[in-house]
Amino acid sequence: DAAVAGIVAEDLQPGRGYCTLDAADLPGARLGLDHSEPVIRRHAVVVIGDLIGPMGPGDLDSDEVNALEKRIDELAADDPDSEVRRLAGYRART
Repeated sequence: DAAVAGIVAEDLQPGRGYCTLDAADLPGARLGLDHSEPVIRRHAVVVIGDLIGPMGPGDLDSDEVNALEKRIDELAADDPDSEVRRLAGYRART
């Protein structure tokens, strides 16, 4: 609901509201990368980036990780929201 985007954005500011995912959470979290609301895409980029990054559990399917990396790289280059591009760019540089 676009009407609650501001409220959600406040709760999901860096340093608050972020969660820690595990492999079981990926199917639902993956949907966030393509959500129409930028705040949801921002949150998804950060939490998925943490999960698939060097500090993640390391037991994820490599094909799935490669697909997620590719999608986050696409967001870093092409997302219409500058904050999504910035956050996704951190993964692209690591």
